[in-house]
Amino acid sequence: MTAQKGIKDLLEATPLILNKYPEVRILIAGEGPLKEKLQLKSSKMGLEKRVYFLGYYDNLEDFWASLDLFVLPSHTEGMGIVLLEALASKVPVVATSVGGIPEIITSGKHGLLVPPKNPQALAEGVIELLEDINKKDSFVKAGVNRIKEKFLLSDMLLKTAEIYNEVL
Repeated sequence: MTAQKGIKDLLEATPLILNKYPEVRILIAGEGPLKEKLQLKSSKMGLEKRVYFLGYYDNLEDFWASLDLFVLPSHTEGMGIVLLEALASKVPVVATSVGGIPEIITSGKHGLLVPPKNPQALAEGVIELLEDINKKDSFVKAGVNRIKEKFLLSDMLLKTAEIYNEVL
């Protein structure tokens, strides 16, 4: 948990989400230098019964199966491998439109993209997906197809090998 992962923005979006959907629970997996500070912020916001810091989580299959949707509020992001995992696990996605994320997610087709550092937009994206099961289902189907079309490991290895061959 570092500043560029945008967890603070997710915490700030949470009360907006809870106003519409009070039963929502936010699960935050991972470790990092800001974990204690973020936990304290969550506590000061009165979110202890709504936000759960899971720490390092090694059973990803169970983790993905427990989610109704996945939120990636990053300020910067490279490839966003975690998005590929979410899509492959049939979990709809709300993410920020930074770095390589738009190469994976086309907003409105494979998931929703929102501006970074904008808790209001993040909350609106989450609420939009919670309200529209058909949209969630559509994103799941399109996301799985996206993985098959563009991000299979075997295809990525072949493309990498092609680049190395061109360079050589």
